[in-house]
Amino acid sequence: MGNSISARYRHFAALWKEGLWGRWLGVVYSLAGAYVLVRDEFWRPQNPDRWGIINMIPHLSAWWLVSALVVLGVWLFEASFRITERLNESIASALRSQGSPLEIIFDPTNPGRTFWSIAPMKDENGKQIAGSFWEYRAVIKNKSFRTVRNVKVTVEAIGDMPARPEHSQFDNNKKPLIDLTPNEETLAVIRRWFNPPIVEGMVGGGAYGPIKMTASADDVLPTTKVFQFDPEQTPMIFELDTDAQKIHDTSRTP
Repeated sequence: MGNSISARYRHFAALWKEGLWGRWLGVVYSLAGAYVLVRDEFWRPQNPDRWGIINMIPHLSAWWLVSALVVLGVWLFEASFRITERLNESIASALRSQGSPLEIIFDPTNPGRTFWSIAPMKDENGKQIAGSFWEYRAVIKNKSFRTVRNVKVTVEAIGDMPARPEHSQFDNNKKPLIDLTPNEETLAVIRRWFNPPIVEGMVGGGAYGPIKMTASADDVLPTTKVFQFDPEQTPMIFELDTDAQKIHDTSRTP
């Protein structure tokens, strides 16, 4: 119920933003003006008061007329809302059939230290403190021709030491949700790790990977990429080949 009311409110706001209500009132006013012009300048009836717009419906009270206009307005609004919903669903279905508009990109050459770097430690107030850590990132790109809303990224370890999926944070707004316009891209964190990366008591042999990254959004198919993670290598994160990606995706399918 709440979602239905919210959707109608957004539709009403969109109509208001487009100025459609004013245009409809303008059409009604123009039609009334055209009628008066034809009546007074061309038709010229002997009793013009008889052909006044209000006098033509003497059996209707003003309250009845206002109520009828309200009902008509509500009916037109609901009809436009349902037509728009059907059109949006048709567009969304067509887009889903084309695959995900989101793309996950990781460049192992790390141009401009975009995909990994050492970052300083900060306290809960954002003040820099002693220590640093490695941060690995991927580009999330909207490769479609329309804005993709409420994009989110989840990251989970799926190897010998699995972990629950966690929401990643976008570099642009430092939040777990973002809207991406056509061909817009932003960075999202894959994993943060100790610096230096080798810590006493750690398990070796790549036990902390692979890492599965999933990007999703409203009304679109998600896209997934699997990375291997090994703190004993440089870089610590690297993409699995296509066959390995398929194996991991298949192994996680219920």
